[in-house]
Amino acid sequence: MKSLSEEEPSGLKLLDRLMSWIQAEDNPEGVIYGNVTVAAICAIESVSGDPSRLQVFEAVLVTMLVYWLAHAYAALTATRYRQGVGWSRQLFRDALTNEWAMLRGASFPLLAILLTDLFASTGHRSALAGFYVAISFIVLFEAYAARLARRSWLETLGNALVGLLIGCALIALRTLLG
Repeated sequence: MKSLSEEEPSGLKLLDRLMSWIQAEDNPEGVIYGNVTVAAICAIESVSGDPSRLQVFEAVLVTMLVYWLAHAYAALTATRYRQGVGWSRQLFRDALTNEWAMLRGASFPLLAILLTDLFASTGHRSALAGFYVAISFIVLFEAYAARLARRSWLETLGNALVGLLIGCALIALRTLLG
């Protein structure tokens, strides 16, 4: 990632640290995909009866693990087709490592789901916490992309609005499900 100025407010430095941990330079789309997937799972869980907090957490975690393995397998298979090589542990390990970005993208919504336990919340509220944290990160990803491109505040706001539109699409999904 581009290095940003050392003379910036501490809030921006904190944002840079947070995003550098979440964003995988070699697979930022995996981070975004993992985050959006968690939002969709939480949308479903938030309208599906009265799940327990543990059921919400398990549903998100297990689904994300399955998606991670599926993406790694798909990447491995695509590499084998393109390069005409056989299956190997090294190729599979490389695919798992690259697709790990999906789980990084899921980390903060999952953390929000876990933290709702501290407040004796319901499974419905846990799912909503994960859902809205995921949407917040979509907006943040867009704003941060503008920041890395050194765009103006107006352009950054425009990017954030694009993220908000994606969030609105996820809210519409949740509304349709409920």
